[in-house]
Amino acid sequence: MLGAYTKVNGHNMSPWSTDEGKITDTGAGAGVYGSYEEEKWQVKAIIGGSYDAYNNNKRELEISVSQLDSVNKKLVKAKDFADGIGCNLEGALKVKLSNKFKLKPYLGLDARRSYYGSIKEESSQETIIELLQR
Repeated sequence: MLGAYTKVNGHNMSPWSTDEGKITDTGAGAGVYGSYEEEKWQVKAIIGGSYDAYNNNKRELEISVSQLDSVNKKLVKAKDFADGIGCNLEGALKVKLSNKFKLKPYLGLDARRSYYGSIKEESSQETIIELLQR
């Protein structure tokens, strides 16, 4: 048996009704799979890859040292990009124990590689500079 698959995903999550804490995830992927069976053994394989982009709005608090009750909320926007590739291989033996029972021991190998290409945050660096200048 041979086949191919594709995937497209998108999620929007937020614990609040504003943009604070909002996470957006979009991505796409594709892969191929196959299997081959004989009477006493079988092998299976799947190889696939994906690309994902994450956007995250988080809250950052700025506390004034001279007035501890003065707190400003700033919105920090982060963008992350990631891609990955993976492979899964399996081989199994088919051992007949009786007319009703079969034993099928198998050996599997699973390998994955993920890469985060870039991480970018807006306004976080400005806040650090502001705190150091006071």
